[in-house]
Amino acid sequence: MIAGTLAAAALAAVVIGALVACGFALTQRLAKSGAVIALSGGIALVGLAGYGTFLLAWLAPHLVLNSARVGLVAAIASLVLLRAWRMAMRATSLLLVAAGALTATLAFFLLRASPGDPFHEASGRFSAQMLPSDNLIPSLLATYLMEGRDDEYLLGDWLPSDRPPLQAGLILIVRSAAPVLRLLPAADPGVVDFGSSVVVQLLWVPAAAALLAALGFKKHAAIAAIAVASLVPVMFVNTIFTWPKMLAGAFTIAAIAILVNAIRGRELPLLSVIIAATLTALGVLSHGGAAFVLPVIVGLAGVVLSRMRMRSFAVSASVSAAAVAALYLPWLWFQRFVHPPGDRLLKWHLAGVIPIDDRSFVDALVTQYRDLDPIEWLSGRAENFAVAFDFRLLGGLDIWDAGWQGRRIAYDFYSTLPGLGVGTVALAALLVLALYSALRRRPDAETKWAALICAAMLACIAIWATVMFIPGSAVVHQGSQTWMIVLLIVPFAWIAERSIPAIALIAGAQVLLSGFVYADSIVLSGRPVHASMAALTILGISMMASAVLIAARWRGPSGTPRLPQVGRAYDSA
Repeated sequence: MIAGTLAAAALAAVVIGALVACGFALTQRLAKSGAVIALSGGIALVGLAGYGTFLLAWLAPHLVLNSARVGLVAAIASLVLLRAWRMAMRATSLLLVAAGALTATLAFFLLRASPGDPFHEASGRFSAQMLPSDNLIPSLLATYLMEGRDDEYLLGDWLPSDRPPLQAGLILIVRSAAPVLRLLPAADPGVVDFGSSVVVQLLWVPAAAALLAALGFKKHAAIAAIAVASLVPVMFVNTIFTWPKMLAGAFTIAAIAILVNAIRGRELPLLSVIIAATLTALGVLSHGGAAFVLPVIVGLAGVVLSRMRMRSFAVSASVSAAAVAALYLPWLWFQRFVHPPGDRLLKWHLAGVIPIDDRSFVDALVTQYRDLDPIEWLSGRAENFAVAFDFRLLGGLDIWDAGWQGRRIAYDFYSTLPGLGVGTVALAALLVLALYSALRRRPDAETKWAALICAAMLACIAIWATVMFIPGSAVVHQGSQTWMIVLLIVPFAWIAERSIPAIALIAGAQVLLSGFVYADSIVLSGRPVHASMAALTILGISMMASAVLIAARWRGPSGTPRLPQVGRAYDSA
């Protein structure tokens, strides 16, 4: 499994990387825009390619493989014509931190791997309890579409329309290039799908770079923040357990980055709103949890739109609405008419109806709330807030007998603030200093924006904890990974901007904490530890450290970045 998984991930990294680079180059060339919107354009192209492949697999599966291959050839040809290698040279540190995160995450996962199915291995590798088989659903949907099956269910009682389809499309794109694997150690389709699924979760790395640039952080601070965030267990657990939450987070973070950049006057507002709307739709088409950050995206878009002239406002709003409709309506049709009803998760999370139910979502929601006692509702909200914010609430999850390590692993997976690890300290420091600066009426723009974005994420968590119907259901994996990523990278970048030794100390503390908590996953098992994977884990972490050093070497004596410019990213502090 080890050789095949690494080979599949390498192939997927090349394929997805080529799409990101092509989207970056085309967006920058056509829009003459900076790296924030260009990075977001690269991420958007990946999403559009994946969703387009899903639609093709649904409507004309016999055309999928050849179409995907033609599209990849076109992307590579575009990169050659646009001389994209020049951009790659300027983005060395970002490429290196992404490669390091992928290497370290996969190698640590494979450190004690069994020869079985990697999707099943991921379900129990880093959790106190065996996780459900949700990570298999995108792979099963891809196979379902290509084989034209007539049976109703994918897995158990899960319909093809119950989970958004975008990751399945990306899996099919990588499958189209899989014949290359014949030159490498043998890998079965499950391994190919797993490797590609892990790679697409790491699209959060360029999205994070775009957001941190939009917030005004210097390049060395952004790279350091991404490197340290990738070491936090909640990140690599959700990267390895490949339900598409990290993928959805990448699209929504990129949308937020574009809108912040537009508000700060660095990009054309009209184009920014349109691309942000497209990215938001792609996020929801990746995982429904992305909808919980819509209040932030809609609010930022409202600010951008409010500053436009009437004609620009009308064009931007209408084109954005058309883009969202064009993307979402085919999936809505698939849910309602191809594999109805398609609203199981809405009923589950927002109405508390778990079994398959013939009622409409609205009927189920109204009935559930009509029969709910107000005191019972308030008690349920209190439990949800406790799950998200309280470090002591997990007694009901039956993991107390597992000792401190078992409780810590459960925190990493279930509870939002404890799941941030040492990032909780960084977040608290940022918010306290921002409040102190505001009281003294001397907040700097960087701290103000960082605190506003983090506060907005906390507000989304509060909304999520309020609307989740079942008491105690506001656990990390039933929300959005967007706020987990943002609440890590923004405070980390804020600290790194002020002191590289401080962020290095935080990184060391997180590595020690993770090493102690996950000791059983590393050495204390009947399975042998693969020395090659241990070395590869260290290499991945070293690559991320090198990326920080490469980014930091461009700083002048006063800390001002002296970077070969790609657009206008990282050009202000």
